[in-house]
Amino acid sequence: MIIWLFIIFIGLVFITYQMFGHDFLAPAFIFCGMYALSIGSALLNYDQWGLSDYSQEAFHIYLYGALIFIATSYIVKFLVLPDNEELKVSEYTDRINVNKTITIFLILLNFVVLILWIKNIRQIGGGGSLSQSLENYRISSSYSLNSVGMPGYLQQLSKIITVCGYIYGFVLIYNIVHNSVIQEDYLFCLPNALIYILFSLFDSNRLNILGVIASYVVYYYFMKNVRVTG
Repeated sequence: MIIWLFIIFIGLVFITYQMFGHDFLAPAFIFCGMYALSIGSALLNYDQWGLSDYSQEAFHIYLYGALIFIATSYIVKFLVLPDNEELKVSEYTDRINVNKTITIFLILLNFVVLILWIKNIRQIGGGGSLSQSLENYRISSSYSLNSVGMPGYLQQLSKIITVCGYIYGFVLIYNIVHNSVIQEDYLFCLPNALIYILFSLFDSNRLNILGVIASYVVYYYFMKNVRVTG
């Protein structure tokens, strides 16, 4: 099954390359490319990892997940560019404005989720000091694929924190690079970015912090390069 999965993902790489206008940075293309590379690497240890009995359930999960991701990406592309026109550098705006009402709501929501997350960490960690609870939580969660003991609704809400951390960080950096940043940008963008960093600290996930910092650096240099060449 895994060999067929590999072949299908190779095909999806070429399909998404055509679907999204030969854009190597299209999320669907990157998604399929990374999965094709990962599955291909796993095939190198085909016998050692016992991949000959790869389950149909896993096959369907990866395949349907990829198809849903591609379909969603294409729908978004169609809504953003209904005429299938390519955006030009000269068409980029020099500033991204944030919706204050939505942003304030997200800040409050993310803050509440952060507090609830810390509360559950203390419960999972057995009480005591916060540092001891964090250590116990880290030990418990290090050997689990899921957040140990975290309610399902809280795990889903935590994804909003992650999304906001990346999006509002991008907005702030974009405006800084284009010399259009104002005081309100820091007031509305920084809280969501800081909440995500705090969330990652309390979740004992330093990798997330490194990932978002690296993304901010990439944002800055990419925007700087676009601004110079444009």
